[in-house]
Amino acid sequence: MAIRRTTIMTSTGVRLIQIDTVVGDRAADTQYRLTTLRQAQPRLFADRALADEAFAAEVRASKLDPTALKLAIAGF
Repeated sequence: MAIRRTTIMTSTGVRLIQIDTVVGDRAADTQYRLTTLRQAQPRLFADRALADEAFAAEVRASKLDPTALKLAIAGF
């Protein structure tokens, strides 16, 4: 069993990553991980639509957070 990680979207220090558990040549399980430069902890989603909504909300929040915005501009 292998794990495959694919970055789907990134903006303002927020990343949405698809994590596939691969068995043989098929993805047996798929999750979506949302990470941010803000103090919020990474979150996991089973549903892509919910992950996309959370990504958009976190990007909006990061753009309003001066510290996260400075870190994103600096390339962290």
